[in-house]
Amino acid sequence: MGRIVLLICFVLCSAASFAQTLFEENTILESVYSAPYTDADEVDINNDGIKDIFASNQIGMVYYLGNGTAYDYPKDVGRYTELFYNLDYSLADIDLDGDIDAVSSIVEYEFPIINLHKFNATTNSYDEPVFLELPVGELGGILFHDLDADGFVDIIYSSGSAGTYGLYWMRNNGAADFEAPVLLYESAELLLYIKMADYDLDGDSELFGVLRGGGIGFLDNTGAPDYYSTYFQIAPPSDFYGPFELSDFDADSYPDLIGYADGVNASERELFYHRNLSGADWGVHLTIDSLNDRRLRTMTVEDIDQDGYMDILMSGGLGDSLLWFRYEESSGGFSSRIPFGDDYYNQTAYVFLVRTNDSGSFQDLLAFPTDKIYNYDLASENLVGNGFFDIPLGNWYYIDVQYIDLDNDGDLDMLPSRAAATPYVVIYENDGLGNFPEYGNILTDYNFNRPVRAPLYGALNGDDLIDIFYLRDDDDGFMNSTVAYIQNLGDLNLSTPQELDLTAVLDDVYDLFIHDMDNDGDVDLFVNNVHSSTAVDPVWYYVENIDSFTGPVTPVLVCDNCEGDEMKFADLDNDGFDDLIFGHEQQVVWIKNNGDGSFEPQEILAETIGGLIRHLEVGDLSGDGNTDILYSQWSTENIYWLQNTDGTTEGFSLEEIPQGYTGRRYLKILDVNLDGLNDIVSIRSGAMVWYENLGDSSFSLAQSIATGDSEELWPLHVTVANIDEFSPPEIIITSIEDPALYRNQNIRTYSYFGFDYNEIQGKVAFDYNADGCDSGDPNIPDVLIRSEYSSGSQTVISSDLGYIMSVPSEDVTTAIAGGLPEFMTATPDEYSYTFGGGEFVNADFCAVTDLILDDLSIDFIPTSGLRPGRMASYLLRVSNNGTTAQDASVSLNYAAADLSLVSSSVAPTLDTPGMLEFEFPSLLPFQSVSIRLRFQAEEPPEVVLGDVLEFSGDVIGTESDATPENNSFEFFQEATDSYDPNDIQVLEGPEVHIDNAGDYLNYIIRFQNLGNAEAIDVSVENAIDPNLDWTTFKLMGMSHSGAVTIENDNLLHFEFDNINLPYAEADEPGSNGYIAYRIKPKADVELGDVISNVADIFFDFNPAITTNTVTTTFVQDQAGPMGNTDAVRLFPNPSMGVVNLRGPDLIVQLQLFNQLGQVVWQLSDMEGITVADISSLAPGIYFAETVDRSGDRRIVKLIRQ
Repeated sequence: MGRIVLLICFVLCSAASFAQTLFEENTILESVYSAPYTDADEVDINNDGIKDIFASNQIGMVYYLGNGTAYDYPKDVGRYTELFYNLDYSLADIDLDGDIDAVSSIVEYEFPIINLHKFNATTNSYDEPVFLELPVGELGGILFHDLDADGFVDIIYSSGSAGTYGLYWMRNNGAADFEAPVLLYESAELLLYIKMADYDLDGDSELFGVLRGGGIGFLDNTGAPDYYSTYFQIAPPSDFYGPFELSDFDADSYPDLIGYADGVNASERELFYHRNLSGADWGVHLTIDSLNDRRLRTMTVEDIDQDGYMDILMSGGLGDSLLWFRYEESSGGFSSRIPFGDDYYNQTAYVFLVRTNDSGSFQDLLAFPTDKIYNYDLASENLVGNGFFDIPLGNWYYIDVQYIDLDNDGDLDMLPSRAAATPYVVIYENDGLGNFPEYGNILTDYNFNRPVRAPLYGALNGDDLIDIFYLRDDDDGFMNSTVAYIQNLGDLNLSTPQELDLTAVLDDVYDLFIHDMDNDGDVDLFVNNVHSSTAVDPVWYYVENIDSFTGPVTPVLVCDNCEGDEMKFADLDNDGFDDLIFGHEQQVVWIKNNGDGSFEPQEILAETIGGLIRHLEVGDLSGDGNTDILYSQWSTENIYWLQNTDGTTEGFSLEEIPQGYTGRRYLKILDVNLDGLNDIVSIRSGAMVWYENLGDSSFSLAQSIATGDSEELWPLHVTVANIDEFSPPEIIITSIEDPALYRNQNIRTYSYFGFDYNEIQGKVAFDYNADGCDSGDPNIPDVLIRSEYSSGSQTVISSDLGYIMSVPSEDVTTAIAGGLPEFMTATPDEYSYTFGGGEFVNADFCAVTDLILDDLSIDFIPTSGLRPGRMASYLLRVSNNGTTAQDASVSLNYAAADLSLVSSSVAPTLDTPGMLEFEFPSLLPFQSVSIRLRFQAEEPPEVVLGDVLEFSGDVIGTESDATPENNSFEFFQEATDSYDPNDIQVLEGPEVHIDNAGDYLNYIIRFQNLGNAEAIDVSVENAIDPNLDWTTFKLMGMSHSGAVTIENDNLLHFEFDNINLPYAEADEPGSNGYIAYRIKPKADVELGDVISNVADIFFDFNPAITTNTVTTTFVQDQAGPMGNTDAVRLFPNPSMGVVNLRGPDLIVQLQLFNQLGQVVWQLSDMEGITVADISSLAPGIYFAETVDRSGDRRIVKLIRQ
């Protein structure tokens, strides 16, 4: 079934709240200005010699690229949701490529992380953020600083949890590749607002910060290796210190300190000063201002009056102006506050920047309120440009959002039109699924010079490209405009604007509509020059498009008294030519089109009683193939429709749809419930409703889609378009929060799922502190949540964010079916609901245990085949399955002579040939870390078909690990020739010993797009063998984000929507994907039982590709790994001195021979010993002979490095 999406463009500073029934809301385009800026910097981001702006708020970070006189539209640095809060950022050129990179500390779902944002000179934008670190507990300050003076900028941050706070250093090794954090200083509390300054001018920088609850102080830099070991206090202890600044205020070369203290009471607030006395003393605590009438929002230091001394600028949340504190040389302190600005800054100037010219002289001030950027000229004390610094912010509203296939690629692109002092249209290209690039991927924008109406789109000529028509203001009056057009040249290239000469009849144009009236493939025009507020009746003219308006322009009078906000076009009489339909005052008017450039006189189809026509729509409501007319009135609650029975004036009958809402504004005709009959959607201030078409020319009562306060849903424009590959189309609504306050806006979606759709969502939380599950407790992933109903069942897998599933309208029972550790219990046992359709419920589970358990595990999964001379990919997964946070040390051994490391998604702490080591400090309970590894296999003769390469590894935590057997692994992989890329494997092989029947079977499904275009969606169906226990299913990893469900306890569904998987010819590595999971056999499997597995892979709507079938038989006598019963393995090989031994039986003797056959090393009576130290041997090639306890001898080549 298709889906309906209603896109609502709100002008909001806060989120709107709606009661939802059949529609699910999702945000697809969210303004970056829905929260005030909290920090900003002016820097040359892209190294073009022109200053740009980098800014942040509680949602994320954006940047404005400047051109010297203005700034481009804001572009996202990181894409965050309401659960993502930007806490701090720092800017520097970390890779020495000339542009400005960023590091940010943010909180994702209550867990802090550190991300790196590198600026890409090729795309002139920031790359996707790179995860650097998951600090423990809380995050304090963060900054860039070259601590070890090696020329590369490092990262320093503070973090920790109760009693174990510290300052950490992430060293930049020279390629913007940061090493694991090193603890520089351990403190009893968190360091906030950290900054660097050389306070004693000894050539190195001290670190300053607010020690929470302990005052403001600094860590003295004593140099490598410890750097910071002693904390010195400057300001006395307090719980309320805020931001501070370091600068040389008194021009003695030593940095001084300006601080801010907050308090519960206004009397406790102050702005204070500590003077640095030649690096030996910080002087006395001097109060600059008591600030009892405001709280500090932000402050900066700058020499405002150019007297050689630094001054202070600050904004406050309770005052109505900015404050300037001038440094006064005569007193050695600061002046009283000097207010400037006015109500524009009242509670809104969260952050500001002082702008200087190239010589360093003060120019002006940029202030960032909630939704504006003001340019303040200190000299004239006036706001420049009506409060706008030529930055296109979200302060103005969208008057229209149209969806047009502007690039002729088969999908509709998004073109919002914004009304502003300088209005413009921005192009967002559709990816084919109704997803649109956000600010960072804007293709272009165009200034339409104050159009009276939003641009219109249609074909200027017969080139199958959509062109743009609009009204251009003549700057000599509101009504005085000319018609202009921009031609689409293809590939999103647009011509310069061209104007149409209509002076033969019209001096100026007030309104414009376009439509192809003569069926010649290009649009014609309808224009008038009388505004409805004048006493003169509107006069409409028809202008035929001849040779793309290069031929004669001869306006034809159509109607001399047709007033109305809208003109509709539809073939009412079924003659093949679209007619004109007006809502004129209290009349519905029809003007018949003869198709030859002439029109019949207007005919009145209906006259209303007691109200003007507000909105009018056309479409087939009766299902008879004729076009009907739907309209609403200003002053009544009702909606009316004119049923067209035979295409004549007499054939229209007026029908009423009662039970509307007052304030009716917009109507749309749309098949909401996909039954083949058009329904009615109505949008007004405060509600969206729909009326179901019952099929007998009657409609149901109103059914709610979304409701809210009248100011939360105030539509300015409504249109219908099919923006994705699905049917039916979507409703796009442009609305504002308050028509008098054109504030920032969002575009949201409402997805229709039908009457039988209900949603259950929730989480499985671990009561970590034994105080009841709350928002501070971690969620447990990989738990199976099953909902059962009369028609079947559905199971989903929880993640660390929770779970969500849709269920039918009937009695539903939801419970945990598996995946919860056996030492835990969860409450409640189950949830029971009776759903009636369009309902949404929450079903949380709380897991508890009395055990304190340490339990780490490690898994190694091949995600590709091993082929000589080719790339091979693997997944190394480390998990904390216990109830305590643990430090995990991980090692991986591989055959260095046969493989070389190409890439690792996590930087190893040790990378030597044949060995990798990783450190994961404080893995939280139930947290897993996956490392994606790529190796290059050597070409023959080093690696040949049939060679078996060994991998081994271990994870080390505490000595009290509950299951040490899963702390290590050995994996053997055979080098093979080419293989089918769409396949399934079972890592345990074709046979499993019956004694191991209770262990997991590990399956890998691989897929590759071998077509000739991107695969938008990929899905996999995988039946579960009757001998497998579906409740033990555990997902180990997937190449792409996707959804996993188990249907009726026996069918796995893997859905990768919007994967856009490249095809192999265009991107061979990127065309591959995989799924890795494990599952246990049922407890009652017996000797000789066979488990089979096969999968069906679907690329978009193509027929299924069925994989090979793998089988596993339970046997008494099992072949060795890779089917080689004689295999003896020595690893690592080559060896630096220590060798591990593995064989089919216990090895009791080992001898090493040189190439002359001489015994050079031996070890006897080694029963139980599996490690040999051969470090005494000289580097070279040796032959190792092993003897097992059965007397069998085997020989293996060994290389000593």
